Amino acid sequence: MLVIGPGAETVRRWLAGVPGIDLDEAARLLPERVWQSVRGPESWLTGGSWP
Repeated sequence: MLVIGPGAETVRRWLAGVPGIDLDEAARLLPERVWQSVRGPESWLTGGSWP
């Protein structure tokens, strides 16, 4: 769910007509945030960026 959830929720809100949903911004931001959630917190200790 960590991988699918953010994108699915964004699209669900967009389809429901929630104002302020910018799919271009989501496409730019979500991949890195999803990657941060699955790669784990210890990676920032070895040179990765902190979320």
